[in-house]
Amino acid sequence: MKTIKNTPLSSSLHPQLSSIAPKKLEPYWDLLEEKGMRFYFLPPYSPELNRIELLWHKMKYEWLKFKLYTPDELERAIDEIGEGFGDLYKLTFC
Repeated sequence: MKTIKNTPLSSSLHPQLSSIAPKKLEPYWDLLEEKGMRFYFLPPYSPELNRIELLWHKMKYEWLKFKLYTPDELERAIDEIGEGFGDLYKLTFC
């Protein structure tokens, strides 16, 4: 954290932090807010607010066929979704 003074931070940077982070960052609050950062603290368990959880849920229950996969088949299926993400597969946040 000592190098943060020399690091330009974007005003659009909005990290999401667990409930543990506030105490560790307390000495740096003023500096970080001065740099234009805004923090959002998540409850200890909040999968509905974590985008990767939403992505995996969509993949498991909508985009992947419901069948038994071998490890290679599963890897190929996930790769196909990754290649089509944004065009064929879209994730929206409401």
